[in-house]
Amino acid sequence: MTVMVAHHGHPGKTDEVRAQEARSDLAMRLSSLEDMPDSIGLTFEAALRAMYLSFWTDRDADYFATCASAAIALQVGSAIFEVTGDNADAIELFILDKTRTLPMISARTFASASNWLSAFYLAVICRDQARMTMLCKIPVDRLRAASREDEFVYLWVDVLQTFWLRGDGLASRLLRAMEASYPDAVRFVSEGYLQTILYPPVHLFHSLIFKGESPFNEALKDALEFHKVYWTSDIERFDDATGAIALAPLAIACIGYDMEVAIEVESDYIPRHMLKGDWLEGFRY
Repeated sequence: MTVMVAHHGHPGKTDEVRAQEARSDLAMRLSSLEDMPDSIGLTFEAALRAMYLSFWTDRDADYFATCASAAIALQVGSAIFEVTGDNADAIELFILDKTRTLPMISARTFASASNWLSAFYLAVICRDQARMTMLCKIPVDRLRAASREDEFVYLWVDVLQTFWLRGDGLASRLLRAMEASYPDAVRFVSEGYLQTILYPPVHLFHSLIFKGESPFNEALKDALEFHKVYWTSDIERFDDATGAIALAPLAIACIGYDMEVAIEVESDYIPRHMLKGDWLEGFRY
């Protein structure tokens, strides 16, 4: 039996304007990226903002441009970790509508574990296995050196890398990540954010890999309801488009869908076109 998790909020005419402004801002930032490669962190923020506003105004992701906004965000997010490497003087990357030559830059704080997670989730949703592999080959210690985050975040990155690269010890690594997710073990995020946004995808992944179809669907429902709780529990967050989709649960659900697990939860937080990936043939990477 299919379970529905209703979305919150109602997009208005001003949101359409905000979405268009966000797309214009992103295009402007991309136009200067080759001359200002250090701005790629802010450009990724702009790409995410444009993506979330697109999904906020198009809840079903019926328009191709809405789906494509996730792929564009992926192009920028993954580029962060390519230009902060040390393998060449410059690198050619296709972003939005053209191939761009970006000079390599030294490590920056925006090459963080949190941005890694966002980029990896987007790669999963876009079924971009090449970018998934590229991201998973980045040493966790390199992410540690870029910025300070809770140990739980690095352990979760390690779990995802181990899963995708088929490394050893997935169960024990996942257990360590879960043990590091207790409120008294984190310092850089609030207990509420940990319990409603950061931890549910870990539990969802555990249910998918080790528990089976029914526990997975129950965990997916819970993850979406926790997502809704976070974005509706504060009036200042209620109309924040960042809550338009549940990025991490959507990514884990995509893994389940591709494993032919029956997804028995429906919600605009995990738009069906993104879940099924039926829009991908029209996008050029």
